[in-house]
Amino acid sequence: MRRWSVPKYCWALLLLAALLFFSVNALKAGETFPKPTGAVNDFAGVIPAQYKGQMENLARELLA
Repeated sequence: MRRWSVPKYCWALLLLAALLFFSVNALKAGETFPKPTGAVNDFAGVIPAQYKGQMENLARELLA
């Protein structure tokens, strides 16, 4: 029975592709984020103002 082998250049191409993929992701991870402004920071804008206020009040009580 004949065994299939992968040529060495295919492994090199696979390694190069993986390195490129991970290096691009590492560069993306270096993105800067806004500075925190309080105990609750909703950078995505998904927390309703009412709940944000409640969480801010709770955080002030806990940190006092």
